[in-house]
Amino acid sequence: MSGQLAIKRNKTQAKVHGKRPQYVKVADALTERVQNGDYPVDSFLPTEAELCAEFTTSRHTVREALRLLTNSGLIARRQGSGSRVLERSESASYVHSVGSFADIWREVSEAHFVANVVELVDTREFSCPFIDLSPASKWVRVAGVRCDQKTGETLCHSIMFVEMALREAIESVPPGGDICQTLSEALGERVNEIQQEITVAQVPQEAAAAVGLEAGAMTVNFTRCGLDDAGNLLVGSINFYPVDRFSYRMRLQRDD
Repeated sequence: MSGQLAIKRNKTQAKVHGKRPQYVKVADALTERVQNGDYPVDSFLPTEAELCAEFTTSRHTVREALRLLTNSGLIARRQGSGSRVLERSESASYVHSVGSFADIWREVSEAHFVANVVELVDTREFSCPFIDLSPASKWVRVAGVRCDQKTGETLCHSIMFVEMALREAIESVPPGGDICQTLSEALGERVNEIQQEITVAQVPQEAAAAVGLEAGAMTVNFTRCGLDDAGNLLVGSINFYPVDRFSYRMRLQRDD
């Protein structure tokens, strides 16, 4: 069984590459307070009006920030009752909650990618069972682990294929630097569509030890491809998550 999702850039949407939206910054600040215990379990966050005043921002921005916290399972919101902090497991896990480019940008920034392999591959001699690399002959292949930004715990093993035009940007990342962050900034507005697919697959040998599994164990395979406006692949990633470290959420709203 697999699930697919494609998200296209809305031309009226604020830029989310290179500069993080204000509501994401507000959400990050509130998330840190919840995780630090500044807002204990079952307590309530400040009102929307109080948050607007504190962060010098609009009510819409605050509501979008609170939406991200709700999607992450940190708070529960009920009209007239405010935003209540929920109890949360201390073990690190990955919750994928997405409805826009901004959500994906926030998700990328919340995890730190540590690369241990950077190499050039030729599709005439190399094939990838999860992503079609045939349009181009050469790609930069990057493999490593994604870790929780705060705890450092490994979330998944990732393999990325990046177009050759971004080779220089990748090679400019210092040891220990975050390649994903660099790629997000280098790609800028070139990404017009993001395609995502979730399947169940056996963990490959190179990924098994990194996520604490035996080779051949079943994992959640989360594949993401960034395409330009002509439908050409710019970057693709295959991420192998232990089944107990992955959760998927989607939020849909009526257009009318």
